[in-house]
Amino acid sequence: MFTYLLHIRAVHKILWLFLCITLVLMTQSGTMLSTAAAQPPSSLVPIHVTPWLILNAHWSTDGTTFIFQDGAPNFPEVPNTWYTLGVGQTTPVVIPEVQIVTQVNDVSPTDAHTLNLATADTVTSIVRSSPNGRYLVYAGARPANYEGYGYPRILRDTVMDQTITIPEIDVQILTDSNFGYRVSWSGDSAAFTVFAHSSFGASNMYYISGFAQALEGIASTLISTIPIDDRPTSISPEFADFSANGQQILIRVYMPQQIGLALWNPNNPMLNRLLVVHPNGEVAGDAAFSPDEQSVVFIDGLGLRRVDLTTLQTRVLDISIDARWVDDAWFSPDGSHVVLLEDDESAQRRLYMLTVPQ
Repeated sequence: MFTYLLHIRAVHKILWLFLCITLVLMTQSGTMLSTAAAQPPSSLVPIHVTPWLILNAHWSTDGTTFIFQDGAPNFPEVPNTWYTLGVGQTTPVVIPEVQIVTQVNDVSPTDAHTLNLATADTVTSIVRSSPNGRYLVYAGARPANYEGYGYPRILRDTVMDQTITIPEIDVQILTDSNFGYRVSWSGDSAAFTVFAHSSFGASNMYYISGFAQALEGIASTLISTIPIDDRPTSISPEFADFSANGQQILIRVYMPQQIGLALWNPNNPMLNRLLVVHPNGEVAGDAAFSPDEQSVVFIDGLGLRRVDLTTLQTRVLDISIDARWVDDAWFSPDGSHVVLLEDDESAQRRLYMLTVPQ
C-alpha cells in the first residue's frame, strides 16, 4: 500500500510538471482562449509581470490586501515567491519567509493576510481563516486509517481548541487555484464552501455548515446542480461569493449552450434566481456583491458590468475590461476593487489592479 501511495504521488508530480509546461507552450503558440486581437487599455499599467504561474491568489478578509504566489509549487528548480499588494499601491511587496509558518498551532487567527501555511506530511497547505478569526480550514496530515489518496480537510475552532475532519472532502493539489482547491466563507462565519479538485480529476463544490454550535454538528453537502425556475442547472465549482448574512451565494451556472450567474439560497431553493446570461459563453474570473449588496459586478465578453439585484438590469462599467483579454479576475470582498490576469502570447502573465466604477 505504501509503495502504491508513493506511485500515486509521483504520478501527480509528473502531472503538475506537465500542466506547467503545457500552459507555457499554449501561451507561446497562441492557443489560449483569449482573443489575440484583444488588448488591455493603454491606461492600465501592470503591477506584476512573470513567465511563471500565478497561484494562491486571494484577498485578505478585510479587502485591503491582495496576496499571490509567483512560481510553480512542488518544483524546487522553479523560484516560488509570495507577494502582497495593498489597495492604492503600485508595486507588490515580497513576503519574508519568517511569515510563513509550518505548524498550524502557530497560525494567528488575526493575521490580516490569512497567508499562513500548515504542514501536511511534506506538503504545505494554505490556511483559510473565517471572517471572525475563530475558525481555520486547512489540509491535515493523513491519519493511519485514512482511505483517500489526497489530504483530508480540517476545520479548527481556535476558541475551543478543537479540530474535526470535514466529511467527504479529499484534496490532492493544495494550491488555491482552479486546479487545486478554494475556500469561501460567509460573512457571519457560520458556513463556507470548498471547491476541491480530487485525486481522480473531478471538480466538486461542497457546502459546509452546522458547526457553529459545536464542531460535531458539521455537515458537508456536495452541490452539483441547483433548481432555477423549475429547471436543473449545473454549477461551476470554481468560485462562490456569500452575501453578508450568508443567506445568498453567488455562483456561476451552466445551462444548455449557456453560461450565467445565479443566486443560490441553500436554505430555500425557491429563492434561487438566474441573474444574467453571458453572451457567447465568454466570462473571466469570479464575481462579487457590491458594497451595498444591491448589485453584482462581473466580467464577460461585453466588458466589466453590473447587474441590479432588484430589476436584473445590467449596465457596462468599463467596455475595455472584457473577457477577450482578461483570463482571470479576483474581486475584493466588497466588490470595490478587482485584480486582473492577462495571459498573453509572449509567455508573460501580467497582473493589474483597478477600482471598480460605481
